[in-house]
Amino acid sequence: MTQIVTLSAVDPSIALSQRGKFFVIATGSMDIDAAGRPIYLRDIVRGRFEAPKQIEVITDHYLKWRDQNHLGVGIEETFWQTSLLQYLREAGVVPIFPINRRKQGGADTGTRAMLLASRYEQQQIHHPTTNPPWLAAFEDELLAFTGEKGRDEYTDQVSAWCDVVSEFTKLLATRYARAQEPPRYGRFSYDDGLWGAVRQGGS
Repeated sequence: MTQIVTLSAVDPSIALSQRGKFFVIATGSMDIDAAGRPIYLRDIVRGRFEAPKQIEVITDHYLKWRDQNHLGVGIEETFWQTSLLQYLREAGVVPIFPINRRKQGGADTGTRAMLLASRYEQQQIHHPTTNPPWLAAFEDELLAFTGEKGRDEYTDQVSAWCDVVSEFTKLLATRYARAQEPPRYGRFSYDDGLWGAVRQGGS
């Protein structure tokens, strides 16, 4: 019997101009028991929203996927994003965890995308075959991505997807490290890592 878990990552932005970066939520699922640990791209939300609207969008997106063994939503804990993370955490509807991009190999998207490229090369990442309306824009950005500073027009979707794949990789590492520990119970907290939530059957 396989176990599929789902999580999301947010690449926030408060830019509203047509030249500004986008706010993006990427959602993926991983079969943690299947060979190769396949990762499935499930959904992308991309737009330009004011800060209050971002809270609503994140909450609605989590509720959409909550029944798919959704572990939580990751947000980079830096600058103004910290306020967004804290507000959602205090609201208590969405399980929130901070993302430290420097621990993913570097804060820039080009460096973090190296793990993503490796997963694609090993055919461990799968896109929807149903052609959802957001897929073409995501794949266009992904295929055009160079990782060279100042050369890519937009990297917001790639950045958020990098976070999802990186968090799944960390989840697996935590799983193996704690394989011999007795199970814990109680409410999910980031101190227990995402694997703590997996043991409890999701959030």
